[in-house]
Amino acid sequence: MNFRTWLHGLGAAAIGAAATAGSAALAVPSAFNLTRAGIGNFLKLLGIPALVAVFAYLKQSPLPADDPADTETDAVTKAGPRKGAAKEKNV
Repeated sequence: MNFRTWLHGLGAAAIGAAATAGSAALAVPSAFNLTRAGIGNFLKLLGIPALVAVFAYLKQSPLPADDPADTETDAVTKAGPRKGAAKEKNV
């Protein structure tokens, strides 16, 4: 797994939790409104599940090691030529 894929999954975990918090805010509009207290309540509701989801993702998929050989171009090079690919001849 490369860093970009890992970062994408981390963002997806946080966004998923934020969407859940947003739907909960719609269920109780009296507590989550556009006043100072309501916005504070919404940020609390938004932040806590997002942190839990991010920490659960970090437990499941820790930060990938910095391996320069784990790039897409190196993966193609390691695999070798495709079967049936035309061989080049240097004349």
